[in-house]
Amino acid sequence: GLGVFMGFIEEIRNNKGDIKLSNMTDKVFRIFDLLGFPSLYEIFQDEQEAIEKF
Repeated sequence: GLGVFMGFIEEIRNNKGDIKLSNMTDKVFRIFDLLGFPSLYEIFQDEQEAIEKF
């Protein structure tokens, strides 16, 4: 579930990687927002915008 994102982000960033999220429906974004994900991950409107931030 969503814990997978939480469990791997530190390891990914320690290896100079990152996770960017995009193309979320409003419903999914609200759930992620309630869980505090926007403070941990960058969230973009579309995939191209996310790719440009790497």
